[in-house]
Amino acid sequence: MQMTKPEFYDYCKSFYGTGGIYEFNVPAGVLKSACALVQQRKDIPFDGDTFDRERVRDVIELLGYEVTK
Repeated sequence: MQMTKPEFYDYCKSFYGTGGIYEFNVPAGVLKSACALVQQRKDIPFDGDTFDRERVRDVIELLGYEVTK
């Protein structure tokens, strides 16, 4: 079952948002945009799984954010 946009955002936030497992201290708007970019890619299927979450991490790292804890 594919995740909805809000579910995928919450999933990524639990890893990369404030208080997340790998806190990047990334603003909510930036994280939402990174999630949307991954969800809208046409060259790979979106499943809302670990691979997609790690693609979001790649985007926020490219934007200059780093793990803070």
